[in-house]
Amino acid sequence: MIYLSGQEIFNSPTDGQLTLREVIIGLEKYIDEDPGGRYLIIVGSDARQNKSIDFVSAVVIHHKGSGGRYFWRRIHEKKTSDLRNQIYKEAILSIELGQYLLQSLNMGLGSIMQGETSYTNSFDCKIMEEGFLFLPR
Repeated sequence: MIYLSGQEIFNSPTDGQLTLREVIIGLEKYIDEDPGGRYLIIVGSDARQNKSIDFVSAVVIHHKGSGGRYFWRRIHEKKTSDLRNQIYKEAILSIELGQYLLQSLNMGLGSIMQGETSYTNSFDCKIMEEGFLFLPR
């Protein structure tokens, strides 16, 4: 498991380098600009192997009809020949980042939106011998 502290560094073309906590504050401020708007927050991770392996995780907020913003971070690790573990780590990075964001946004925006908003995960992940199965909720 990867445990997030909130101090992880993310990059943003709009805001430069930010900690994860600052990303959450940025998301809250962005939503607060139009609290009646519709937003979609997407979290995902992918990896690429060269001499080492780079895991990249992204957080995207889409303000429907009005554009959006994104934040990303990269983790460098030693190269692994085990594709299954690489895919597993990609899924775990996304799930843990999504859970961290979900909890933080519910706490932060709950008071701003006076209970009018709710964030939920949009999929279930089932780990099988053949790989991963993402099931929409």
